[in-house]
Amino acid sequence: TYEIQFALASPFASPLAPSAAGLAGTTYTPAAPFADGITYWRVRAVNVAAVAGAWSTSRSFTVDTTPPAAPTLSAPADAAIVVGTPAFSWAAPATASKYQFEYDLEADFASPSVADYTSGELTTTSHTPPAMPVPNTYYWHVRAKDVAGNWSPWSTARTVTVNPDGSINFTPAAG
Repeated sequence: TYEIQFALASPFASPLAPSAAGLAGTTYTPAAPFADGITYWRVRAVNVAAVAGAWSTSRSFTVDTTPPAAPTLSAPADAAIVVGTPAFSWAAPATASKYQFEYDLEADFASPSVADYTSGELTTTSHTPPAMPVPNTYYWHVRAKDVAGNWSPWSTARTVTVNPDGSINFTPAAG
């Protein structure tokens, strides 16, 4: 059989609870997830006479379930009126390595339409989407992803009004 130990420090002075003995196979899945941080592990064989062999060289792994903060939107300014499709930009939160940009005609981003857009994963802090149907007012936001694959919450949304020529059309009151 095998015995496996987990610890927060490589001397293994205080093995963690998922450590186990009497394992018949060469794989082991703990019942509970590990906490964020570095965890060390080692294994040894136990023969039929119940004599344990030497511990293997220890190894470590890192658990990261903490997402980055949401990006801070930079441009265009909230409620801006622009001519044509603008370049959108945002500030990178610490630990972010990729981003996803989205615009929608609805503030809740829940009702997909042909005028809505969600990018793939981006590696820069700016994005110019394909030509936006005009004239329309859009809600837009961005989220960040870290190297461990954790997505941040979406940023606070902003609005941008996209016009073909920058004009604002007013409908006169009936009267």
